[in-house]
Amino acid sequence: MSSISIEKAIEIALEQHRIGNYARAEKLYLEILRQDPGNVDAIHLLGVLATQGKKPEVAVQLISAAIRKKPDVAIYHYNLAEALNAMGKKEEAVAEYQRAVELEPNYFEAFNNLANALNELRRYEEAETAGRRAIELMPEEAAPWNNLGNTLRGLRRGEEALDAYRTAIETRPEFAEAINNLAMCLCWLNRLEEGVEKFQEAIRLHPANADLHNNLGTALTHLGRFEEAGASFQIAIDIKPDHAEANNNLGSTLRNLNRSAEAIGFFEKAIELRKDFAEAHSNMASALGDVGRHEEALAAADAALAIKPRSTKDHYQRANILRELRRIDEGIDSVREALRLDPDNVASLMALGYALLERGDLDEAMVSLRRSIELKPDAQTHSNVLMTVNYHPGYSLADLLEAHKSWAELHEKPHRAKWRPHENDRDPNRRLRVGYVSPDFRGHSVSYFLEPILENHDRDQIEVFGYAHISSPDMHTWRMRAKIDQWREISARKPDEIAEQVRQDKIDILVELAGHTGNNALPTFARKPAPVQINMIGFPSTTGLTAIDYRVTDSLCDPAGMTDEFNTEKLLRIDPVFWCYQPPHNVPEVGDLPAKTDGVVTFTSVNNFTKVTPEVQKLWARILAAVPNSRLILQTSALSSESTQNKVRKLFADNGVSADRLEFRPWSDFGKYVQLLERSDMTLDPFPFNGGTTTCHSLWMGAPVVTLAGDRHASRMGLSMMNCVGLSEFVAKTADEYVEIASFMSRNLPRLTEIRAGMRDRLKASPLLDGAGYTRKLETAYRQVWQQWCQSGT
Repeated sequence: MSSISIEKAIEIALEQHRIGNYARAEKLYLEILRQDPGNVDAIHLLGVLATQGKKPEVAVQLISAAIRKKPDVAIYHYNLAEALNAMGKKEEAVAEYQRAVELEPNYFEAFNNLANALNELRRYEEAETAGRRAIELMPEEAAPWNNLGNTLRGLRRGEEALDAYRTAIETRPEFAEAINNLAMCLCWLNRLEEGVEKFQEAIRLHPANADLHNNLGTALTHLGRFEEAGASFQIAIDIKPDHAEANNNLGSTLRNLNRSAEAIGFFEKAIELRKDFAEAHSNMASALGDVGRHEEALAAADAALAIKPRSTKDHYQRANILRELRRIDEGIDSVREALRLDPDNVASLMALGYALLERGDLDEAMVSLRRSIELKPDAQTHSNVLMTVNYHPGYSLADLLEAHKSWAELHEKPHRAKWRPHENDRDPNRRLRVGYVSPDFRGHSVSYFLEPILENHDRDQIEVFGYAHISSPDMHTWRMRAKIDQWREISARKPDEIAEQVRQDKIDILVELAGHTGNNALPTFARKPAPVQINMIGFPSTTGLTAIDYRVTDSLCDPAGMTDEFNTEKLLRIDPVFWCYQPPHNVPEVGDLPAKTDGVVTFTSVNNFTKVTPEVQKLWARILAAVPNSRLILQTSALSSESTQNKVRKLFADNGVSADRLEFRPWSDFGKYVQLLERSDMTLDPFPFNGGTTTCHSLWMGAPVVTLAGDRHASRMGLSMMNCVGLSEFVAKTADEYVEIASFMSRNLPRLTEIRAGMRDRLKASPLLDGAGYTRKLETAYRQVWQQWCQSGT
């Protein structure tokens, strides 16, 4: 090098640098600096090499040294900005880009990259100014148009962003990044089908780009096309096995397809690839919860929160897992933390409401649930509030009617003008198509009353359709499905789609089995897809919908003239009892009366604690005070809560009953539930919302039920069932009479013994277990309402 000048050596080194011979260029730069230690160009270019060699910290030191010697060279500041950008120091990078364009006002690359950096900092107004200057300098370049699109999307000017992306693509038709961004913007504008088409176009140009396949999968997921989405995520993983987002997304898709057990492996892979991937930890918690591995789910939720401690979603999810683990008080603490972070989070407000309901804190639960509906008056949230008001003793029949009609005002009324005439064949005597709609074709209380109907339908008269909102089918699902002629899965379908399916199936009578409980199909019924619509079994009150024509009841639950005016439906009375019961399989035979061997009368309650209000507890305390040799066993998930236990003990103590006469059992499983009923001499029915399934189970295990008849269907179910099995002596008309019946029977052990010994035979001989007889009456009612519709001309 001694034979050439420093200037020539710089020229040669720079040429080697430009053609990618970095090792040779570095050697020459170092030789120049050996001979001329202060050569600012060599220092600067060594810094550029360091950036290209993934050593941005070294680059910053070298280029900063060059700038100290020559502070007014625009390219020095530009390259320093590039190094700072590579280090993630965005704010400092922006300052250097800005200095570069101050020194060189026509510096296209600096303006373009300044716009990029400002986008990443979400300083979109400044980014727009820089981006438009870059376009002004080189309007034929595609990159600044793409960057401008990103800026405009950040400014929520979606249509302008689309125009910018399209200009970038017109300038460079194979610009896959711009096509991808155009697709993402279309999805952001909820133009998902167009977005999918653009992702597919980008993939045709770059089929080996894993990110494009991942983005396509995400768009397909939003469209509910989960099978296709899963295929796209799998392609992304095949191309790039270490693509953490694609592994996480495939896991989420499998969950959407009810394949949570498979999903877990993909979440594990995503976490292995990115230990700090909070979303994957959170999704793992959900999948583990789906398959009942709740302790592991809690650990995964805690891991997500360790990464993102202010995540409302994860505090909410942790609360739900704790609720599954029956750790109710801890769950309430978790959801309160979620609400501390986001006071108006609807999901958290609902979760708090449910947890408080489960714990029996009815008034506080109402505050939370009502707030949730103020923020998000969607149909299911509104239904959740209505379910709660049915438990509350402070609502009159008129109050309940108005509350339920408010649901219809919001969620049915907008559809009434769009109700279409029904084209069903008006032959009054032909075979009818009856559709049963429920989320409870599974191990649920509804199944005990639906199965006898499915079993006994006259298939010459009725063709049975089942519309099932089932996320986790079980053995009960398959058993009921075998008794249904046509089965439709509706859990992933929207109300309009379900309604159209009902019309295509030409259903004559559509039967709603859930009322205002979870995952109900009332929004579908609000669209009036069938000529005759009926509510029965799952909800002991009016739905409030004018689209539902009838509600099945009986003459004791709803005596003529007592409750008719408080229902939007016509009451379809099937006497002597409003439903029929199929006892559980594989339960023990009825044993001896426990009081005869224990010397103590055992009262029990296995009801949802939301029904066991303080008013109910006070009356039960009066019974224990009147029967000194008695005890009360309460079994419910609420008693996992120490707070609930303490409140119950205090209330009974305040009413003269010591804690040693109370036994608390958290809910565990059906086997232990049955064992408790075996220990029961008598079951105490809550009010104003009686037990239903629990009453039937208690009777089947030999324990009569003391019940208090009220003024509405929910508070007269006990009356109806006890009368049906010939045990009206256990039905009280007043609170005092309720106490007297329990006290009298406690003193009359021979009568209790006699009842217990003959209880199963009594039930088998009663209409309550006459599935065939009940179904014939129901079919007669179906035929009558069908014939009325045929004659109506509506």
